[in-house]
Amino acid sequence: MEHSIHQQLTDYIVANQGDFYRLAYSYVKNRDAALDVVQESIVKALSKSDSLRRPEFLKTWFYRI
Repeated sequence: MEHSIHQQLTDYIVANQGDFYRLAYSYVKNRDAALDVVQESIVKALSKSDSLRRPEFLKTWFYRI
């Protein structure tokens, strides 16, 4: 089951990377800083994917990071 959650998370990240960047940029107003925010969020999400107990809340869980 953990592999399934990790795969769902990976698919979600790939599908929504542009949205993540736009949101980060709206906060920091700097291209490089926004890319750093997105990268740090993705790294943290992937390292904490085992804490996602209900995959149906993947979007909410990721945005809280």
